[in-house]
Amino acid sequence: MLLVLFLLLLSAWNTGENLLYIVFGCVFGMFFLSMVAGRWSLRKTSVRRGAPYAVFREEPFSCTVHIQNHKRIVPSISLRIQQQQASAGYILRIPARHQASTSIESVFSRRGVYTLPPCELVTHYPFGFLELRRRYEDILEVLVYPKVRPARLPALESSSGMQMVQSRNVGEGDEFFALREYNHGDDLRLIVWRISARLGKWMVREMGIGNARIVTFVLDTRKTDAPDYEAVFEEMIDLAGSLMVTLLKRQYSVGLYTPERSLECAKGTAQEQHILDCLARINPVDASSYPDFDVRVRRLHSEAVRVIGMTPDISLWGTADSLSGVSVLDPGSVVYA
Repeated sequence: MLLVLFLLLLSAWNTGENLLYIVFGCVFGMFFLSMVAGRWSLRKTSVRRGAPYAVFREEPFSCTVHIQNHKRIVPSISLRIQQQQASAGYILRIPARHQASTSIESVFSRRGVYTLPPCELVTHYPFGFLELRRRYEDILEVLVYPKVRPARLPALESSSGMQMVQSRNVGEGDEFFALREYNHGDDLRLIVWRISARLGKWMVREMGIGNARIVTFVLDTRKTDAPDYEAVFEEMIDLAGSLMVTLLKRQYSVGLYTPERSLECAKGTAQEQHILDCLARINPVDASSYPDFDVRVRRLHSEAVRVIGMTPDISLWGTADSLSGVSVLDPGSVVYA
């Protein structure tokens, strides 16, 4: 636009043609009007965003954006919301002293605690010659949970790393727990034929041993010098979250123990949120800062509580009594539903 104005002015100055001066005046007027109208459109506007308390990694979520026009007379026209250089929404007109709302979609690829990225209000009003923008930032934090997937419980309990957590006998067990839908791999002898015929779908009895439903997961978060430690660590957190959520949904009592924090065994959705909150905030720690971790893990052994060990050290996967007397789970033996 500036180049066009310069060429018109140079041509009019050299030729002295009135028509070129008229064209230059029209283009300059449009340029000046675009600047003034665009600035007035963005003037006295505020942005307020709302986001969920927590989301899961790699799962899109919506943030609500409220744009308030504080001007007394002039409306705000043709506003586009951008986040991370991508267009996220468009509002044609916000009258004076009014508010408009829209939603933008975001996604986080890593677990942790994050602040929402800054957003920008962009306008090309009225002619599209100029792009004016205003940047808005807030301190709204979002807790990003690990990626959780449901695991197949029969395969989970029969895996090598879960030998201490068998909640079912080889037969039907000694304690009836609940009825549930049939999953591929379940024992056909557990099918309840009458109820299955009445409901029109396969239903099985879930049998178990009472004290095997109290499980504590021990996560060894002490950092090592392995070249791929960070990637394996994140995979361990995802796997731990999937297993614990699966067990909680089956009415297990689940606890968490790490070098820097611990959660007592409990049931229900509240315990699920507490566990996911802890997993979202867990980071690798310096081994020298927790020299007594092995001793504390040994104290967890009890007849009423089963202990599962998990570590990013690949060489210890599937081994027995390798983590202070705790069997370490082999991630390869876990099958997702």
